[in-house]
Amino acid sequence: MEFLECFGLQSLDDLPRALSPEGASSWKERRARASRMIRLQKVLADRGVASRRAAEELMREGRVRVAGEVVREMGSKVPPDARIEVDGRAVGGPAPHRYVVLNKPRGSFRRRATSAGARRWSS
Repeated sequence: MEFLECFGLQSLDDLPRALSPEGASSWKERRARASRMIRLQKVLADRGVASRRAAEELMREGRVRVAGEVVREMGSKVPPDARIEVDGRAVGGPAPHRYVVLNKPRGSFRRRATSAGARRWSS
């Protein structure tokens, strides 16, 4: 049943209507939208609220709201830009990734293994 709902269908009886020429474009749009949906636990983890397991615990306790609705069902999917609240406080967007590039200054030493297995110091 959940599979049908992600395409906006209530039952298999709705399938011919969805595949008709006039329903095909809206069906394709719903399918594309469903493919962009992400599990709520992952969204909470990506936004730095809690780990995925801790997010499941928050959901079980009824402390998570998506667009004003309490979500308790595990595996619920939401769009990446969903308005989410935890304990009545809005959760911000995902933190941008940071990339740090380091280099070894000239003259510093490191250990490396030789072909014989002995370890040597080199620069």
